[in-house]
Amino acid sequence: RRLADYALQRVPVYHTKHLIESLTGRVELEHLSENSFGSLEPRPDYMMLKFAVDWIAALVLGLTLLPVMLFIALLIKMTSKGPALFRQQRIGYQGKPFTVYKFRTMKVALDNAGDARNLAITREKDDRITTLGRFLRKSRLDELPQILNVLKGEM
Repeated sequence: RRLADYALQRVPVYHTKHLIESLTGRVELEHLSENSFGSLEPRPDYMMLKFAVDWIAALVLGLTLLPVMLFIALLIKMTSKGPALFRQQRIGYQGKPFTVYKFRTMKVALDNAGDARNLAITREKDDRITTLGRFLRKSRLDELPQILNVLKGEM
């Protein structure tokens, strides 16, 4: 677990076979196709390309779906009280916290409604889910605002 954490923090992690190969300059043929800890860290050029492709795709999708997202936000505001977007803290790449955005699919909880932990858990046939919210969840349209997270480089 610690080695995986180091690799995700971009601390170089090498298998002993790689270390021996780098010191001796010899590669054992039987190990050429084997996966090792060194491959846990993505290559920097791959990460830059992936970020660029993700960002461009999110921008195109976001602009294309903007009318749909505005319509969904308007429907949420018209059918229930509270904000159209739901915000929640999540832990992202390299353990960095960020705020994820989703369309709100549940009724807004009252401050004195009870234990916050129980309120955070959605149960089967939960009566807090709005009629529109059920549709948004089944169709996964409630996830569309996460395009903002992709554009911000958080997802």
